[in-house]
Amino acid sequence: MTVTVDPAISSQQDAESLAELGYTQELHRGIGGYAAFASGFSFVSILTTVFALFALGFGLGGPAFFFTWPIVFVCQFCVCLVFAELSGKVPVAGAIYQWSRRLAGNAVGWFAGWFMLIGYIVSVAALAIAMQSVLPSIWTGFQFIGADPSLTSVSGATNGIILGTVTIVLCTIISGAGVAFMGKITVTGVTVEIIGVILIVAAMFIKAERSPAVAVLDTGGHGSGLSYVPAFLASMLMAAYVMYGFDSAAELSEETTDPRKTAPKAIVNALLVSFVGGGLMILAALMAAPTLDDPPLSTEGIAWVLTSQLDTWLAKTLLIIVAVAIFSATLAIQASASRVMFSMARDNRLPLGKFLSKVNKRTGTPVITGSTVSALAILVSMNQLKLGRLLDRNVGQRT
Repeated sequence: MTVTVDPAISSQQDAESLAELGYTQELHRGIGGYAAFASGFSFVSILTTVFALFALGFGLGGPAFFFTWPIVFVCQFCVCLVFAELSGKVPVAGAIYQWSRRLAGNAVGWFAGWFMLIGYIVSVAALAIAMQSVLPSIWTGFQFIGADPSLTSVSGATNGIILGTVTIVLCTIISGAGVAFMGKITVTGVTVEIIGVILIVAAMFIKAERSPAVAVLDTGGHGSGLSYVPAFLASMLMAAYVMYGFDSAAELSEETTDPRKTAPKAIVNALLVSFVGGGLMILAALMAAPTLDDPPLSTEGIAWVLTSQLDTWLAKTLLIIVAVAIFSATLAIQASASRVMFSMARDNRLPLGKFLSKVNKRTGTPVITGSTVSALAILVSMNQLKLGRLLDRNVGQRT
């Protein structure tokens, strides 16, 4: 199929490939191989998720929960290979929605699209609010309201909404400014995150208190033999919560150069790097913990290991890197969500489809869907304030 396209927007080959799938090239292509990988890796964001969820896995299964990591990886890698194959066959924005409707019909595609969109919006809100757990620890000046940074307090929840809103607005501006610019920001964030993972792993290995075998063969009092199985399965939730989202590398397929080759590689590499980096972080934390019996390890997780074993300045440096990783992840998910909404709106699967599916001619991005996603994410984040007030009221009544 012959298509006329501006070389500044897309190559002739990519535009013709998209036309074969039924769409005209409106979005500008500016995502290369590393930027596509960065999009998928940012969503998984091991520096954010492993930091946040290590305590969950350890608390449920003890040190031996480490072995859930490779088990979940094998299962997720099977899914990853399927997604990689689909991304090469159908390189269109709104990947999961498009794949589902083309393979199983419009009804299944509609449900898949809505579920993905809702999940993305909630994820954007949750990640943006997570800035509250990092930034005030780096500098008290980030605590604009009150003195208690805890998200369970009114001041912490309110401040979290402020920081989260600022984060979402910045991500909206960046993603709307053009996909090439957004790609550069995402690449920078992912590069910093990978460097951070390497530094954290190296620092904890240097401070190791025990050998790898000792670190991962302890069930932490959760049982032995068959009696340990329930705790082990429960702790598997940690790895399952971390190793997903790698398919977001395909959400930007219409803005990726040579997506039939680039997107599959990006999806596979995002999961592989996440598996290696996340596994090393878990192992290093178990080896470096002052003791495997202390309650803080099951409540504060890796953050407690770092603050216990490293100098204050180094711990704060690593927290800055975590903040960069959170921002990069928020940007990647916000962009993915806007592409799902754009793809569904273009197919008239959403109210006001024609309006939502408009593309900014100058930047070549779906600015309207990006702004809509961000507005909805901010509304979701505001529920955190209500939760904080409720918890604070309950605590006050009990005391």
